[in-house]
Amino acid sequence: MIFNTTRFGDVDFPDEKIIHFREGVLGFEMEKQFAVLPFTEEECPLEWLQSTLTKGLAFVVTDPNIFIPEYAINLLENEREDLELLPGNSFVLRVIVTVPDSYVNMTANLAGPLVINPEKMIGRQFVLTKPEYDTRHHLFPKDVRESQTFTS
Repeated sequence: MIFNTTRFGDVDFPDEKIIHFREGVLGFEMEKQFAVLPFTEEECPLEWLQSTLTKGLAFVVTDPNIFIPEYAINLLENEREDLELLPGNSFVLRVIVTVPDSYVNMTANLAGPLVINPEKMIGRQFVLTKPEYDTRHHLFPKDVRESQTFTS
């Protein structure tokens, strides 16, 4: 599939790697297909979740366990079925990140994780109601954020 983006121009992406969100993502319910693209050319824990339909729509995402090893979600049986996950199948977990000028202050939406079946390339965004997970969770500890002085 070839699609146009504002950041990357025309992207030729394998059809079998396109993630299908049947319900879209929150606030963008009409956006059903996304590609995961590298954030930078260097190794980086961040990625772009780029819409294949809207060239200017891309979310910064990351694996939350890189920053918060104890972060976990438990899928109910019907949620696993929605994603066509068979018993014992693992899934890919991503969260949407907001990156301000000083990257140590970036936050992640832990209350709205993206769950992807990597075998079927089916994704869904969930809304968690756990009080310890919020929509603007700092990825770096407070002591790191306070000790860094960055200029933009």
